[in-house]
Amino acid sequence: MVVSFHINMLYGVNPGRLISYLVGFAVSSFFVISGLLVTWSFDKDQELIAYSIKRFFRIYPLYFIMILIQMCALLALFPGVFNMKLAIYSLKYFVYNAIFLNFLQPTIPGVFENLKYNAINGSLWTIKIEVLFYVLLPLIYYAFKKFRIKFLILIYFLSALFFIVSTMNPAWNTFVDQFPAYLRFFIVGIILYLYGYKIRFSSFYALLISVILFFTSYYAIGNVFYKAFVYPVCLGIIVYLVGFSKPVFDLKYDISYGVYIIHFPVIQIFLFFGYFTSSFYLFIPVVLTVIILMASLSYILVEKRFIELGHRLPKKLIGL
Repeated sequence: MVVSFHINMLYGVNPGRLISYLVGFAVSSFFVISGLLVTWSFDKDQELIAYSIKRFFRIYPLYFIMILIQMCALLALFPGVFNMKLAIYSLKYFVYNAIFLNFLQPTIPGVFENLKYNAINGSLWTIKIEVLFYVLLPLIYYAFKKFRIKFLILIYFLSALFFIVSTMNPAWNTFVDQFPAYLRFFIVGIILYLYGYKIRFSSFYALLISVILFFTSYYAIGNVFYKAFVYPVCLGIIVYLVGFSKPVFDLKYDISYGVYIIHFPVIQIFLFFGYFTSSFYLFIPVVLTVIILMASLSYILVEKRFIELGHRLPKKLIGL
């Protein structure tokens, strides 16, 4: 859904209301799923060192390599002469993006300037939010152990309240899609991990409820109070019911992270060189094929190896 939105946006085609809604649905779903899975991981092994090592090797190696490759490849394609000014901008781009401060230097001057959007990788903004969630999760988990569900409800309420204030205050609009507004989706994922086993429906009713909630949310999403307080719960129920309904597909490679982190610059490079841009409906399958192939390779060559290293290191370092 995110890739589809970005293909439309970067190509210059109006994504339309449905695709625009779906991209928000997809990003928010990512944080719900993350809240559930990361809590699951921490609950199984509450050793902070092991948790930190596993989280680091799950997301950072591919992220770092992608930033480095992006910078080197785009400098090689840069139409001008490489000089000290360009070197400084390139270094700033690399450093800021390597420490998740993408908004401070989203591009290198002169790169993609002829395109509709000149950002090198507009998808990276969510990673800093995810990292903040990783840092906060142990604190949230321990607070839950002491104060139980009422603590999670309080955090959810405060996050939703922050979203409303940010939406209604033009000076705070930048924070609508940032932390802590997105924390409410992560909290929903945590609650689903802790209490989701109580939700029991057959696959048919699970999918029926999901469809009803999806369309309800689609038509009610314009209401700020619904979006703040009700939408994350509805979305979480949809994700949970669909995720645990049959059929279940056993995928050999988990390319989701690779697709997410790679697709934006791939689309930009295709547009920069004008590859297959004569037809939008030819552009889509070609770009998608390249993205999936690159994401599969990144999983095999980078992600899988570092994930395994993240599981081995704690055992070697502290015998966990």
